[in-house]
Amino acid sequence: MPAGQAFEVAPGITATCGPVGTDSWLHLVVDGTSLFNVNDCEFAISGELEGIVSRLGRVDLVLQQFSYANGMSNPDEVEARLRHADSKLARLARTIEVARPRVVIPCASLVWFCHEENDYLNDSVVGVDRAAAAIEAAGAEAVVLYPGDGWELMAPHDNAEACARYAEDVRRSEDAPRVAAKPVADAELLEASRTAQVRIKAKNQLWAMRPFARTRYLRPAVLRVPGSPIGTFTYDMFHGLRPAPGAAEVDLELSGESLLFCLRHEFGMNTLLVNGRFTEARPGGLLRMRLQFSPSMRNNHGQSFPRVFLERRFVLMELRRLLTKSRRSLAA
Repeated sequence: MPAGQAFEVAPGITATCGPVGTDSWLHLVVDGTSLFNVNDCEFAISGELEGIVSRLGRVDLVLQQFSYANGMSNPDEVEARLRHADSKLARLARTIEVARPRVVIPCASLVWFCHEENDYLNDSVVGVDRAAAAIEAAGAEAVVLYPGDGWELMAPHDNAEACARYAEDVRRSEDAPRVAAKPVADAELLEASRTAQVRIKAKNQLWAMRPFARTRYLRPAVLRVPGSPIGTFTYDMFHGLRPAPGAAEVDLELSGESLLFCLRHEFGMNTLLVNGRFTEARPGGLLRMRLQFSPSMRNNHGQSFPRVFLERRFVLMELRRLLTKSRRSLAA
């Protein structure tokens, strides 16, 4: 679908899709009823959400994420998870304020972290009942649907049964056995890295990133892999994974299984950010790894370096990130 252009799906149904970074929103008009599916879009640029809603016109129904569905903290950082959960509800309230829908369906958050390396993330998620209350408090009607439920657009709906079924799912999941990581040999990790480097160099002009490698901006990420005979590795986009036994300062700790997935797939780092199967060993460690995996992450979305430097949103987001970092440094 061409971005931002209405497409007739069937008589009486039109669809419009638009990008927000590497995410996208969907707008449907069904027999005159306007549905805006925000999903988990983050409108980080000032006025971005307002501009989209202005183009869409009246919005009757919004679908949006209401809780975190990704890893963003270490096991002991409960407060960080609570703040992250609250930020999702605040973002939902902001959408209601701007779009003024009559109805909101909470979605894109009904997850359970079932691995022994990430099950701690379940301790602060927002329940769907809390989300429904927040929606009502923001001035819209909440409609909670369980898989398989049917609902006539804009009709009155009783959420009690769906909320009860979700609560039962949570209780059942709490007692379920957790998934364990599978061991991965160091030789397999190094071979996967060599294969990945061929792919990365074929899709990107890494010479454009060389100047940044001489600064703190692109320092290699130091990774600790529990159970590995080598123990610690460095990773950077120019050389891939290299043994670094005995490295004193570690950025990230993750299993060999998770690291192998990052190396084998362009979407591997994005998956790690979602499943949270890592521990940040020092401040900035996760960002350092993300930067080094950024060519693969961009390639997964059809982008490449250095062409991505010419994209307006990329430039604005980087400037915003650097400005935020500078403000924090000055405040400290």
